[in-house]
Amino acid sequence: MFLKTHKTGSTTVQNVLLRYTDNANLTLAVPVHGKFGYLNHFSHKNIRNYKNGKSYDIIAHHLRFNPEELKKVLKHNDTFYFSILRNPVTQMESSFAYFKQKYPAFSSAKSLEDFLNNARKYHNARHPKNSRVKNPTWFDFGYNNRDNCSEQQYTTALREIERSMGFVTAAPCSPKRHVMFLKTHKTGSTTVQNVLLRYTDNANLTLAVPVHGKFGYLNHFSHKNIRNYKNGKSYDIIAHHLRFNPEELKKVLKHNDTLYFSILRNPVTQMESSFAYFKQKYPAFNSSKSLEDFLNNARKYHNTSHPKNSRVKNPTWFDFGYNNRQNFSEEQYTKALKEIERSFNLILIAEYFDESMILLKEFLCWDIDDVVTFKHNSRNEMDIKTVNEETARKIKEWNSLDWKMYIHFNVTFWKKIEETIGLARLKDELAILREKRGRLEKQCSQDGLIGCCYDPLHSTWSVVAVQWRSVVFGEGFNYQTPYDKKSMDFPTAPPCSPKRHVMFLKTHKTGGSTVQNVMLRYIDKANLTLAVPQEHRVTFVDSNYFSPIYIRNYKAGKTYDVITHHLRFNPKELKKVLKHNDTFYFSILRNPVTQMESSFSFFKKDFPAFSSAKSLEDFLNNASEYHNARHPKNSRVKNPTWFDFGYNNRDNCSEEQYTKALREIE
Repeated sequence: MFLKTHKTGSTTVQNVLLRYTDNANLTLAVPVHGKFGYLNHFSHKNIRNYKNGKSYDIIAHHLRFNPEELKKVLKHNDTFYFSILRNPVTQMESSFAYFKQKYPAFSSAKSLEDFLNNARKYHNARHPKNSRVKNPTWFDFGYNNRDNCSEQQYTTALREIERSMGFVTAAPCSPKRHVMFLKTHKTGSTTVQNVLLRYTDNANLTLAVPVHGKFGYLNHFSHKNIRNYKNGKSYDIIAHHLRFNPEELKKVLKHNDTLYFSILRNPVTQMESSFAYFKQKYPAFNSSKSLEDFLNNARKYHNTSHPKNSRVKNPTWFDFGYNNRQNFSEEQYTKALKEIERSFNLILIAEYFDESMILLKEFLCWDIDDVVTFKHNSRNEMDIKTVNEETARKIKEWNSLDWKMYIHFNVTFWKKIEETIGLARLKDELAILREKRGRLEKQCSQDGLIGCCYDPLHSTWSVVAVQWRSVVFGEGFNYQTPYDKKSMDFPTAPPCSPKRHVMFLKTHKTGGSTVQNVMLRYIDKANLTLAVPQEHRVTFVDSNYFSPIYIRNYKAGKTYDVITHHLRFNPKELKKVLKHNDTFYFSILRNPVTQMESSFSFFKKDFPAFSSAKSLEDFLNNASEYHNARHPKNSRVKNPTWFDFGYNNRDNCSEEQYTKALREIE
């Protein structure tokens, strides 16, 4: 049973099924008309020549999902149900063009933009032909697509779909030809730019080239900075340094499907690299003896009125168009992050450069050959200095806005990996990418020199041509330099010494005991001091926050190397007994679904809320009845990990309070 959705590539899937049906001589349920109804849910009465009790092998035409009715005609227990989804943005663009004359809501509007700006005016929800104007796929799956859906109702509906469907896959995509890359400083962005310039050349796209090497230095981007710009002209690609200005960019990137992306790097290694690279260029850096000297005397060296010092502090925040010197309140910072998320489809991470190229390929719908790269504009590994922990801490404070942004988008980066590729396929594609790069290194480099050979069978890899374009287009880098085959200029982990001071927040039913075992083994081997709970206890008190008084044989002023037993997080009290500045704090989380299933089984007799219920399902259905929040043994029944991290797990938390708490944890 294939639920054929609208403008998702479903006709191609249907063609596969009809072909197989014919070859295998299967019985196909055919609609009386072209589809099984338009507004109403599927009914067996809509099947052509239906006879009572008849069973079919295949259904593959448009219908509105109705599992009860479908089971009347698809009687085989092994019937496989599936469907196909498409990104609603491109789906709606396609629907608007396709159904312009058919849907009154669309035909009344001059354009898609006009419709979206005046949707309430054009969308008469009562008109039957407007039934699929809003949330069309939700409607195809049998749900009401006009009423607001609560989070609980939506989750229930998703569960129903998951139970009904075998799988939901993604529609095929077309290569993106309209791209805006915000080229940040000392982040590996020149290598990304090279990918874009190569594709621009091969696909014969129009590139916006700056009058000089970059689109301005201090000021936000303006169309006036484009070489030979003519009023009203539209470009396909922008890939040179600029200061982000969405309004001006939209004047020259007029295609609605333009993909905006950028790349971030850990501000610690980024600043080390920037200091070395811009030492002679930035007066603030040039005046100081070393990076450490600058950080220790930043106020002395950093003359904010000098234009060449504009990217000394929070350079990436500045590239994204924001004021990098003013203090941002939590509310202002969160608002700015939301603006970035709305403006950019994708933020890559330099420390995971290969993973970033795979994700970029996925978003652009390009071939893997399009994103195979050589390094560009990187230093010899011998020139890279290792930053010690104290210097790293000072850099994070100095570039606090960049640091918080990096942490935030590092998380979203991996979410996008999981949502679009998945870790299993990522691993396979990384192997392919690296194998191709290895072959090209041998093919396109000779005596360590890139671009000194050219294979006409691989015109895509005319590295010399790409270098020429880069110089002509104003970047001014000389790529014809000995190719350093060592690691990129952003090592994921500098050389380190074993940590001897650790605080592990052992959470409940998360595999924490296995991690604790690792810690205890190391403590014994390295002869470290461990803070142990009082006699006859395996935790530092269940409900109360951690306090030194709960440590066995504690003496005032004593310091410990490691804490690894269950406790409720209390940073101020922990610092009284973990006095080493380099103490490493970490914890472990688990999917709350499997965590609760495990907790219910493990704590069934310990937690009154659980012991009162017959089963986990019974508890969840009657939680308000069973959960006496005042009983101390019920303290970890709801949001147990949030409780372990020291927060109130019973009160509702506003978005602002939740964001603030996350920042504290980070």
